[in-house]
Amino acid sequence: MLAWIESAVQYGFYDLESSAVEHAIEPRISDALEFARSSRVLLLVHRPSGIPIDIALAALPFEEKAIRSAVERTIGDLHVPLPTVEDLIIMKAIAQRPKDALDIAALVEANPQIDVAGVTSVVREFAEALELPSLLDDLVHLLPSQKEPGARRRAKAAPTGKRRKSKSRKA
Repeated sequence: MLAWIESAVQYGFYDLESSAVEHAIEPRISDALEFARSSRVLLLVHRPSGIPIDIALAALPFEEKAIRSAVERTIGDLHVPLPTVEDLIIMKAIAQRPKDALDIAALVEANPQIDVAGVTSVVREFAEALELPSLLDDLVHLLPSQKEPGARRRAKAAPTGKRRKSKSRKA
């Protein structure tokens, strides 16, 4: 689960940590607060369920927009703002971890009506700003084609080593 808070200053790291403990939410790593200060992501886990929680601390205009468009969900007595599917895909495209490509494919499969043009536009901006064209190149293979409504572009599967036997021609 990924949740957003607007400002670590507004909520305070320590206030956030003490509130989390009340809900059986604990740091996932040692020095979680120090990691959050440098990475802008606080890594937590809900101990009873084992669900990992990443709290992104907004700093960029994209993150501020993602907060404004977040959808509040209720989990037990906890109200959590969660990113839209499009914003989550953008974050995963930027992170570029191997698991993120799988997550993006699953998100696209489960949400066929995503705003492909919007996602592509934002990732293109990040790719240009970071001088990493692979951000966009890797993403477009996972998104539905904009030219063919309802059609999907699938990530290329890794070779399995199995090849179809071809009939040999006799010369």
